[in-house]
Amino acid sequence: AKVYPVASGLRSQYGANPNSRERDFRRILDREMDILKDTKHENIVRYIGVEPVTYSDAVIAPGTREALFIEYCNGGSLNNVLELFENRYGLMDDEFMIVFKHLTNALRYLRDKNTIHRDIKPDNIMLSININGERTYKLADLGVARLINEGENAFTSIVGTEEYIHPVLYHAAIPDKEANILPTTLQTRVNFPFEVDLWSLGVTLYQCATG
Repeated sequence: AKVYPVASGLRSQYGANPNSRERDFRRILDREMDILKDTKHENIVRYIGVEPVTYSDAVIAPGTREALFIEYCNGGSLNNVLELFENRYGLMDDEFMIVFKHLTNALRYLRDKNTIHRDIKPDNIMLSININGERTYKLADLGVARLINEGENAFTSIVGTEEYIHPVLYHAAIPDKEANILPTTLQTRVNFPFEVDLWSLGVTLYQCATG
């Protein structure tokens, strides 16, 4: 039998009254599992399965938790690639075009499945390098992704990373300037779900081009 390396994330099994942080954590990983199970594309990390794992060490709270196993990408993240000294002024043209092609392919696939990622950034893009040296970039971390139902064109929750978020979403959220934070709920509905991903992709590609 072949043995494949995998990556994992914990889906905690909490008691009857988990606190809000625990519920949010569980909901995010449950959502990622549900979306990944229905997603099959070479430029999106592959879902492997879910297995119970028991921890007894002092680092992780003792107990049994479900681990979400996904494809292991041996090249690290796109952010790791961009941090290399040779990429301090941006990726070489050939590498940039690989990133561009693979990410647009992934977004086109998600769009066809009425799914928005909502947190595209270099940290959430993984690199897989096969034995022939071929490089494949893959979207990861679909925990805040959302399926848009037919006829739906708006949402009120705000998620994502500040530097990569669509400016209309950013301003619609009315940031607390003194606290320098964004609220989790928009004051008005925003009617452009798929443009959110396109903006984040554009910022990511700009970073790839300039370093």
